[in-house]
Amino acid sequence: MSEAISVEAGEHDPGLSLGHLKSTVKHGSIYALGMVLAKLVGFLMIPIYTHYLTPADYGILELLSMTVDIIAYLTGLGLTWAVIRYYYYYDDPEDKKAVVSTAAILLVLLFGVSSAVALPFASTIASIIVGDPQYARLVRLALLMLFVFAFLEIPLVFLRAKQDSMRFVALSLVRFTTALALNILFLVVLGYGVSGVLYSTIISSALVGTYLMVSTLRETGIRFSPVIMKQLARYGTPLIAAELGSFVLHYSDRYFLRVFDSLTAVGLYSLAYKLAFLMALFIANPFSQIWIPKVLEIERSEPERARPILRNIISHYNVVLVTAGLAVSLFAREVLMVMASSEFWAAAETVPLLCLGILFFGYRQISHVGPSIRERTDLIAAGVIVATIVVIGLNFLLIPRWGPFGAAVATATAFASEFVVVMLLSARVYPLGYPIARLLRPLSLAIVVYALVVLSLPAEASLLTALAVKSLGLTVFGLAVVTWEGMLPSLRTAASQVLSHGRRSLRRGG
Repeated sequence: MSEAISVEAGEHDPGLSLGHLKSTVKHGSIYALGMVLAKLVGFLMIPIYTHYLTPADYGILELLSMTVDIIAYLTGLGLTWAVIRYYYYYDDPEDKKAVVSTAAILLVLLFGVSSAVALPFASTIASIIVGDPQYARLVRLALLMLFVFAFLEIPLVFLRAKQDSMRFVALSLVRFTTALALNILFLVVLGYGVSGVLYSTIISSALVGTYLMVSTLRETGIRFSPVIMKQLARYGTPLIAAELGSFVLHYSDRYFLRVFDSLTAVGLYSLAYKLAFLMALFIANPFSQIWIPKVLEIERSEPERARPILRNIISHYNVVLVTAGLAVSLFAREVLMVMASSEFWAAAETVPLLCLGILFFGYRQISHVGPSIRERTDLIAAGVIVATIVVIGLNFLLIPRWGPFGAAVATATAFASEFVVVMLLSARVYPLGYPIARLLRPLSLAIVVYALVVLSLPAEASLLTALAVKSLGLTVFGLAVVTWEGMLPSLRTAASQVLSHGRRSLRRGG
């Protein structure tokens, strides 16, 4: 018992793993900034889309995009996951280059063959997904888009593996802004409609993808290793089920709501999901870009200290993620009151439950530590399969009775079940020493604070009163959770370093 206490206390030693923590925060922040800017570019397209496309056009684009995703999941062999794992598996730089080059060539072949095989069936595919064979031309454009994506995927993963977050974000922004300019050309000037959006995506992705592929192969050389190909396929194939399952976890409830409830329910639930997903957009997704590369780097470079270092990073990530979830849950209604008409305010009712689901979705990164290190992606697939069964069963059971609330319960339960299953299986192959109960400590405190804030606010409270009380509750939570998790020493050390760096910069400037 005393040993366990000393280990946990030691994890918050300001000197322990501060470099790795700072590196994780730095790269995660860069990825987060890139995602924010990318979303801003997408936001600028909303007036154009709504003016030059009909709701039916939106539906066609969504269905085509989903079709491309499904084909990519089925034929991509999980190579984007496998590259990161085997990039850190080898010590020899030449072997690392062979991993990237082999994966890049293989993915181009896989997506190229998939697109070529599907092309003759474009009319059939259009009839199935859109309901009309006249959209076969759009299906052909979508298949071309799939092929073009092959030139992007592995080079972008290569940048993540090298932890070159600045270049990753810069090239992603070039791609998005190019697509924006082309959308204006094809939609506004030429009036191409849905075809124009597809043309924009294909051209912008082809330009950036060609540059990335050429620069990547110039760095790695053109080499194809059958041995490495087998390793990549063995590692990545079980993740096909994981990627398809994730697709079902995120999107199946909309279909159930349309069938068992109404389009209004779909709209309100989708809006609530977008608010809750801010946690993933700004915290979980940027963290996921750097987390597994960082895990493999730490395990490779500091095997004796890897577990306490990883536990320290997880503790900080957990506090940030839970705080974000509490903030979104508390202020969802006020955000809707400011941004939307009163008919949309009901969406706030399901936001806290969806935040709970997205929290467990964010915990997915933590549970992947063991499977990534031990090359047991079958464990990840097992968790997603369990969660897929759970979400489909609960959608059938709860949505006809409770509508959007039932969908939110199903989502939260499914993501929680996935996390618990993979975390327990992961502990068997790589005992991280981070109990689930410890991970849930900040969540338990957040639930208490949320309940106290909601109970203390009368239904007729003004907007300013609600904002003041909720801000106070969030501040109290932040101070309490940082103290409870023992993070004050590391925060003081980080603050001291920032201040020292600032003073040195001022002296040099003077």
